Parts: sequence; structure tokens; C-alpha cells
Amino acid sequence: MTIKLTESQLAAVDVIQRNKFTLFTGPPGSGKTTTLSHWLKDLDLSKTWCMAPTGRAAQRMMESFGEAGVSMAAKTIHASLIPIRSGYDGNGWGFYYNSEQHMPCERLIVDEMSMADNATTAALLQAVAPGTQVILIGDPDQLPPVGKGRPFLDMIESKAVPHAKLTEIHRFAGRIAHVCGRINAGKSFESSAKLNLDKNAGEFGPENLRHVERLTGNAALEALETLIGKVRDRGFDPFQDMQVIVSRNTEGPVNRKAVNERLQRLLNPNGTRIEKCPYRVGDKVMCLQNAVRETWNDIGYNNLPRKDGGSEYTANGESGSVQYVSPKEIWCRFGDSTLRFARSSWDSQVTLAYAITCHKSQGGGWPVVIYLIDDTRLNDRSLVYTAISRSKSLCLTIGRKNTLEKQIQRVSVLERKTFLREMLQGVA
Repeated sequence: MTIKLTESQLAAVDVIQRNKFTLFTGPPGSGKTTTLSHWLKDLDLSKTWCMAPTGRAAQRMMESFGEAGVSMAAKTIHASLIPIRSGYDGNGWGFYYNSEQHMPCERLIVDEMSMADNATTAALLQAVAPGTQVILIGDPDQLPPVGKGRPFLDMIESKAVPHAKLTEIHRFAGRIAHVCGRINAGKSFESSAKLNLDKNAGEFGPENLRHVERLTGNAALEALETLIGKVRDRGFDPFQDMQVIVSRNTEGPVNRKAVNERLQRLLNPNGTRIEKCPYRVGDKVMCLQNAVRETWNDIGYNNLPRKDGGSEYTANGESGSVQYVSPKEIWCRFGDSTLRFARSSWDSQVTLAYAITCHKSQGGGWPVVIYLIDDTRLNDRSLVYTAISRSKSLCLTIGRKNTLEKQIQRVSVLERKTFLREMLQGVA
């Protein structure tokens, strides 16, 4: 089926076509992937490289393009640049592709650039060969990078870089997309009175965002268990299709650690366990550290894996599952690779991921997102927006709506000052 682009989408394509370096932005429901795919489908993509800051974002990028009829592989920025020196030795990361050895691509597309900090963005752009067409995609209203700086937003605000911007949310994009628009504007919103995922369910299309009012953390956790059952009844797999998002790691009644322990008991009660090991076979986990790790065969001695002589780069934020457990080590599956984590590192390099923080959710997207509202002054508009915009088909928020509304009024990203914007304005 041929998709007809809107005037603003056609204008965005024109900006991208006319420039060698373009910033491409737009909120959920504006059609960024549709617009870019329409332009790419008639091009030779053999020398087009796609990447994103995290493994989850790269996977989502591939899936989104695939759904739009464009088949392209995507990797993390670090993996694409090919690490030759670990960033954890005190000397910073070193890459095969750099200012002297450029990437051999003719077109570079990078998604979720709002996540990339100064160091990552600098390493990436230094490796771009002269004449390469570069398209940086992102949503500047999401959380700023975990690391230093906010280079993507600075480039936008400088007005020194060509910018293709989509602002119109499609009328039938669903209530999730329209609520995200209201959050960005600092406005209150109405959730769906009743969930209905039919494309013609309401004035915005699918009625796919529902708030569940609960006044205490314990009440919110009890509601979470009930809602997971209802999510399953609607045909979604709580392991593959659903992600619970929280705000904090250890503080407050709905912190990541407490919620994960509760969901582990609920969703994986019969996974094989070993005394003093916090993980069970079948647990949903996340990698916490970028590294090249040895890979293992699934079948080895004593029913445990053994080294296969290979290695695999695994990025911070990639999700996987526990395959084997022993008193001193666990083995987890990430993508097509089985990796080992010793007892000394299984808390610092991997963690349960039934629930993840909003910061870790950046770049990801799931059919179902359940967001637990946390009554903390640390939360602001960008955090709420990021959490809710991770939803593809269904979003459920649990907690005090009044708390959520107050956090939507709070803006803190502007507190970062890097002077990159002023430097770009001086060059332009």
C-alpha cells in the first residue's frame, strides 16, 4: 500500500534530501519512521549504516523500519565504531573508526540521539568521512543523556544545523500519542475512560492509555499484579510484550529493586533457583555495562555451558534472560549469545529487568508499558513524557494523578549549560 505523506512530512524529506547533515525530530505519532522510510525505499542502501546509543534502541530501529517496508541492520554506536580500548580503564573509550580512520559508509542514520552525551557524539562525528550524509533522529523532549552534556538539543537550539521537524500528531495516532503531546505542552490530560484498542475506538483512534488511581505505594503494587493478569487476558505476553517502568532504583515504595523482587515471584515462581543467588532460570534481565565478553556454548560439562572461543560486544541496556545458574556464576542469553557473569559481577553488570527505571527505558519501546507514579521531587516533565512515550499499543499508569500532573509542570533540563549552542552559532 502506498502511503501519502502530509505537507509537513514532504517538507521534512526535502530538508533531508538537500543537506549532508540534518537533525530530524518529532513526537510520537508524527510519523518520523514513515517519513524517512518513504524517502529511503527507492535508494541504494548498501552503504547506509544505522545505529543508536543502546542495543534496545538499535533493535527498535530495525523493527520500525521493517514494519515500514525498509530492511536495514542497526547496531549500537559503540559497536559500530568497534571498541579497541575499554572505557572502564580510566583512559576513556578507543575506537577503530576515529578521526583518522573514517567509517566506510555513504549515509549514516542515527536514532534516539537525545540519549547521546558529549563524549559519544564526539566519537561518532569524528569517525564520519567527509561527504557522508548524516541524519540524526531524536526527540528533544525526552530525558537528557545520563552522561555529560546535551549535544542533540544544543544543535537544535543553535539553529545552525539544518532541521527537519514534524509537529503534527496524526489524528488517529491513539490516545497515547495525544497525551504525550499534552504533556510536552505542560497541560493536564484525560486518560481513556475504558480501554479499547480498535483503531476507530474514539476521537483519537485507539483508547489505549488508562490511569488507575491509587493513593499509596502498597495499593499501587497490588493493582500492578491485578493489571498484569488483565494484560495477559488481552493476549499480551508479560515477558515479551510488557515493561514496567519506575523512577528510582532503591528509594520509595515503588522502587526498581522492590518491584522486581515482587514481579519475579509473580511471573517466574518456578524458575530453577540456587541458594544465595538472586536470579532464577527464566528471569528477565538487563546488561548494565558496555563490554566485549566471551561467549559460551549452551551445552557443556555437568549440564553447564563452556567457552566456545568467541566473543560478543554487549551494550548497557540490552535485555536478555537467565539460562543457567550455579552458586558462583550465572549465564544469560543476550540476542544470539550466551554470556557468563561471575558472582563478583552479577550485581554490577546484570540486573533483573521485570521493572526498569525510566532512564534505562530510553530508546526502547514495548507493546505494553505500565508506569508506576512515584511521589518524588526528582521527577519532571521529561521523565513522565519519556516513560509514557515508550508505549506502542497500551499504557497503564498507576498511582496519584495529582502527583503526575504536578511533575508535568516541572522542567529541569534547561539547567544544563555546555556552551555548545553558542559555539555552533559562532561558526554558522
